Amino acid sequence: MRSLCMHRIIAVSLLLLLSSGFAFAAKYKIDPGHTYPNFTISHLGFSTMHGQFAKTKGTLTYDQVSGKGSVDITIDVASIYTGHKKRDDHLRSPDFFNALEFPEITFKSRQANLGGGSGTVEGQLTIMGITKNVTLKVSSIHCGKHP
Repeated sequence: MRSLCMHRIIAVSLLLLLSSGFAFAAKYKIDPGHTYPNFTISHLGFSTMHGQFAKTKGTLTYDQVSGKGSVDITIDVASIYTGHKKRDDHLRSPDFFNALEFPEITFKSRQANLGGGSGTVEGQLTIMGITKNVTLKVSSIHCGKHP
């Protein structure tokens, strides 16, 4: 009887040990209050301008064990912010992003390598109706339930 019980304990222990190696990707909704795609541009070589988009939505599927995942993001072009209203209005105009005709920028990933809290995401970026393949650098990723 003792031998049968020990075999069951070993079998259950092995099952738990092996099953912990199998990862399941979790799907997360992008938190728009904490997600700000940003950019930096040289202004004629004299200064550097920083900006961001304040309204972002989308989803992230992420397997924390393998570091693999997928990203689907939509950015509201009108939410562009550089700290200078006149420049922001100009960036929304047909001279740049043409926010009235093209109100969204989208990114859909093909491959995401996000292990260790940072990484790269390859996918298709669409700006003003033009789609290009790009690789984006992700500087920080933390997934979990909102408190």
